[in-house]
Amino acid sequence: MPVPLSACILTKDSAGKIANCLKSVEGLVDEILILDQQSTDNTIEICKEYDAKIFEFDRNAVIKFGFSYLRNYLLDRATNDWCLVIDSDEVVTAQLKHRIKGIVEGDIKEYVGYRIYTQTFAFKRYIKMLSGYSAFPRLLRKSKVHFTSKVHENVVVQGQIGLIQEPLLHFTYDSWEELYRKSQLYSLLEAQQIVQNERSKSYFKELLDIFKHLLWLLILQQGVLDGLVGLRIAKAGILSKIMAYKLARRAVYKSVL
Repeated sequence: MPVPLSACILTKDSAGKIANCLKSVEGLVDEILILDQQSTDNTIEICKEYDAKIFEFDRNAVIKFGFSYLRNYLLDRATNDWCLVIDSDEVVTAQLKHRIKGIVEGDIKEYVGYRIYTQTFAFKRYIKMLSGYSAFPRLLRKSKVHFTSKVHENVVVQGQIGLIQEPLLHFTYDSWEELYRKSQLYSLLEAQQIVQNERSKSYFKELLDIFKHLLWLLILQQGVLDGLVGLRIAKAGILSKIMAYKLARRAVYKSVL
C-alpha cells in the first residue's frame, strides 16, 4: 500500500525515461506531481496514465526561474508533508522503496530530510565520478526544507539531515550532444547565480576554483577510474564552469556601461 508521500518530478521531453521513473514509485507514493516545461513529445500523455497532477510551465522555465523555484512550486502544491524529489531519468530501487516506507510510516522522525545514495549511469555504463550521496535531500518534509539558488540546488533546513544508502538509479546522458547541451544550461544558470549573489572573483580565485573542481571530479570522486569517458565528462564540467565565469563577467561589465 502507498504511504502518505508525494513524488515531485520535473519533466521536459522525457518520454524516453519518465515511464520507468513513474513505474518505480508505484505502491510507494499516493500522489505524483509533475512540472512539465512544454514537452514536445508524449511525456504528458505518459504521466496522465499514472494519474499525475500536471503543472505546465514555459519551455524556458529553468532559465527564467531556476531549478529551486520549480521544485519549491511543486512542494507547495503537494498534499503530504513528506515528499520525494526525483528527476524524470531516475528510478527508485526495490531496496530504496522499502527503506523510504519504513521512514515515512515509522514513529521516530529523527531527521527532516535524507540525502540518498545515487548510482549514475551514462553512455550505458556506470560512472563512479557522478555517483554518491545527493547534494540535497531527496526525501524531505516540505515544512522543514526550502530550496535556494538557480542551479545545483542548495537548501535551507530546519532540523537534521540523514543519509540513505539504498540506491537511487540515475540514467543520465545518452549522447555527448546531450551532455554538452546540459553543460551549457548549467553554465548559464551558474552565471546568473554569480551575478545575483554579487560574488565575482579575481581571475586567480576563478582559476583556483576551476582547478579545485577538476581535482574534486578526478580525485575525490575517483573520476580517473572511469577512463577516457570520465576524462571527457570532467572536461565538459570544467568547460561549463569556465563559461559560467565568462558569462558572469560579461553581464557585470554590461551592467556598469
